[in-house]
Amino acid sequence: MTGGLVGDGASARLDILDTQTGVVFPGPDAPSRRYSHGTVAAGGRVYVVGGHGMSGRLATAERFDPTSCRWETLAPMAQAHHEPAVAAVLDEVYVFGGENGPSHLATVERFDPTTGRWSRRSDMPRARKGGVAATVGGRVYVFGGIDTRGSLLAEVDVYDPQADRWSTSQARMPAPRWMLTATVAGGRIVLAGGARSGGSAYVREVEVFDPSTQAFRTLGALTSDRGSPGAAAVGGTLFVLGGCRAGCNERLATIDTFAVGG
Repeated sequence: MTGGLVGDGASARLDILDTQTGVVFPGPDAPSRRYSHGTVAAGGRVYVVGGHGMSGRLATAERFDPTSCRWETLAPMAQAHHEPAVAAVLDEVYVFGGENGPSHLATVERFDPTTGRWSRRSDMPRARKGGVAATVGGRVYVFGGIDTRGSLLAEVDVYDPQADRWSTSQARMPAPRWMLTATVAGGRIVLAGGARSGGSAYVREVEVFDPSTQAFRTLGALTSDRGSPGAAAVGGTLFVLGGCRAGCNERLATIDTFAVGG
């Protein structure tokens, strides 16, 4: 995990979890401080994009190479994306929506690591902030978030990067929320935690979405409610790290684990 809110300000801290031992140890700080950003792994490196920094919303992007244990600053995006959804398709990184201060965004930007440049792609069917995204079978599924009125979104938007085209799934989230996580495990997308009611009511629900059947089902619950955590699936176990609760006035350092299968 990198960045986030620590005390009263944004952090550049990088924490690395050894999933075999459960030990967390510090890595090198990121080049800049940020929170409410997007993080995704692509091509063996970890990308950190957008969010909010010390002086406002960010269009900047950085990536971490775990092999060399070094950070690199990338070209900035065309606009700031605070609380975006992010996903990787092969080695490319996609940033979906968020907000830039005056507006919630439906815009999409793609980073090509071969050129080091960002490019604009087709807008989402709806603007959303605080959503999440995950890739299965070459398509990106975007869940949750809030719209321009602050209403929770139940629609699942589906992006085909090859055609640069959007559609909307017939399935709707049974428990709409934002500030949640989306993690791929065994060809399914696991959704965990998040917030309802404008961020004051945090949840423990863990649900799975199967793209092959376009159906949701409940897997269970985390040990504690939390919003805006980090998450990863390793060896059939979902790790949910950090986040906040109680109107995000209580910051969490705990790690929840949940069996999700391979």
